[in-house]
Amino acid sequence: MYHEQAALALADAGVTVSIVNPAPVKDFGGSLGVRTKTDGVDSLVLARYGALLNPRAWTPPPQEARTLQALLSRREAIAQYSQRERNHLEKADATGTPPLIRQSLGDSITFQEKQLAKLQQEIDDHINKYPELKADRDLLTSIPAVGPQVGNHLLSVMHNHDFKSSEQLAAYLGLVPVERQSGTSVFGRPHLSKAGPARIRAVLYMAVIACINVCKNTVKPKCLRSVPPCAS
Repeated sequence: MYHEQAALALADAGVTVSIVNPAPVKDFGGSLGVRTKTDGVDSLVLARYGALLNPRAWTPPPQEARTLQALLSRREAIAQYSQRERNHLEKADATGTPPLIRQSLGDSITFQEKQLAKLQQEIDDHINKYPELKADRDLLTSIPAVGPQVGNHLLSVMHNHDFKSSEQLAAYLGLVPVERQSGTSVFGRPHLSKAGPARIRAVLYMAVIACINVCKNTVKPKCLRSVPPCAS
């Protein structure tokens, strides 16, 4: 993210930095009656927000956590590109595309697979190099249905942010329930806040689906109450 580079530069220069979600800052400006948006007005709103609410100072994550995040982001980008090429190849096979095009797509997919394998090895080597990262990854992957990819993404999130509790982590990921209730007539159905990174929620969603399938395949119907629930 672009803001992280600015935050790191300011922190390295000895400036106290706070990173906050822009949504509540915008709401704060609205509560002050601010309707205009200019650089000068935004600066004033940010200054008032900082002075009145005193947000927590941001601590830069360690270099090994930032490197892990960069490696995972690159792997995710290549995986998405590889999937697009596979979709193109599937369409080419079904539409009589010239052999040269199909060969080009096949070569591209082969190259991407090699890149993915190389990056995965670099990610594993990087985690194994740091005992704290390795210990936390081993702990995460000990949870049912949490495999290496899910564990690596959670590891990156947890080591790039200073969470004080599991509740803070759940809130950051957008997994906390949001209620809508007023008086005796308004009872909205609770839903997830979805305020955090969507890509991490997507990874966790697939882990939950895998966990449900494991439970269905291993738990006998008459023994459901005696079997511990899968971790979500």
